[in-house]
Order: sequence, then C-alpha cells, then structure tokens
Amino acid sequence: MKLQVPFGMTDNDEALKELRKVHDWPASISDAAAGSLDEGFDELLTVHKLKLSAMHRRLLGSTNMIESCLSMVGDRCRNVKHWRNENMAVRWAATVLLDARKRFYRIRGHAELPILVEALKGEFDIKKAVA
Repeated sequence: MKLQVPFGMTDNDEALKELRKVHDWPASISDAAAGSLDEGFDELLTVHKLKLSAMHRRLLGSTNMIESCLSMVGDRCRNVKHWRNENMAVRWAATVLLDARKRFYRIRGHAELPILVEALKGEFDIKKAVA
C-alpha cells in the first residue's frame, strides 16, 4: 500500500515529503477520499512528531484497538430493539466496555509508556489545551 512507505519511516520531515507524493493518488479514486486525506494530513504523522519507538508507531498509528472495542459494543448491543433514551445506550456501552476489558491484553511496549507521556507533555501545553 502506498501509505505504508511514509508510515514506516522514522524521520517526520522525510515521512511528510513521502506523504505529499501520495497526496494525488486518492483523488484519482474518489474526491471524498482525497478530501479525507486533506483533512487529516497533519494528524497522520503525529506518531512521528512525538518521536516514538517503532513499536509504538505501529501500535498507535492504527485504529485497531478502538475498532475492537466498538465491535464488542456492537456485538453485545445488536439485539436491543428499543432504546428508551440516550442514557440507556450510554449505560449499555459502558457495561459492555467494562466487561470487555477482561479480554484485553497488555499492549506491547507497556514499559515504555512513560516515554509516551513525556512526549505528549512536550508536544501539548496542557494549560493551553484546557483553555
């Protein structure tokens, strides 16, 4: 896949140059795909900006963890035919997620998570983000 090249790189500037080369490719397939890439262009290489290890770039550069959680919620809630209100849906989703966490595994590289926390602190001014 064409996006694997920039995602596999370690240097943010080089990855950005490679990503710009790929920029025109989605437009040949779909205007919506090109628009989606334009919207998320800066965010695509966030894992590079944070200078994370290759393991964390691979892990956090994917939505697999989130999709797995949402899939579990969908599977467990699909038989509910009548949602009384929004609170009922939120309670069901929370209950399913609490149950699902029993099946989650410790992520690879969990010992290096303090490095991620420090990288995030350096990238984002917490006081500014709250305001």
